Amino acid sequence: METYLGTFRLQEVLAGKECTVAQLQKMLIAKDDDCAAAKLSDYTSKAQLQAALENLTTLQVQNSKQNTERVNQLADVSMSLSRTQQERDHLSRQLAAGAEGHSQLTVHYGIAKSRIDRLCAC
Repeated sequence: METYLGTFRLQEVLAGKECTVAQLQKMLIAKDDDCAAAKLSDYTSKAQLQAALENLTTLQVQNSKQNTERVNQLADVSMSLSRTQQERDHLSRQLAAGAEGHSQLTVHYGIAKSRIDRLCAC
């Protein structure tokens, strides 16, 4: 009888162990599924980060080109402004010389008119 009880108890223990192994297998499968999902998520995240990095690089190149164009445009405007200022200064000097010449002509005209008036008064 003792052997029968020992065999029965051994079968119970074995059944319990089988149940535990089955539960462990289910947990292992669930963990494998979680790991696969995490790997897929990681892969997706890496792909998204790579795409974002490529977009950022593209934007940086575009911004660099635009900045270069703007610097070149600014240099062109600056040179044009410098030429305009030089032309303005030249015209200002010509105007001053013209005003001086006009002033001298006015003086000479006054002198000549005065002489003509004296000659005509005679």
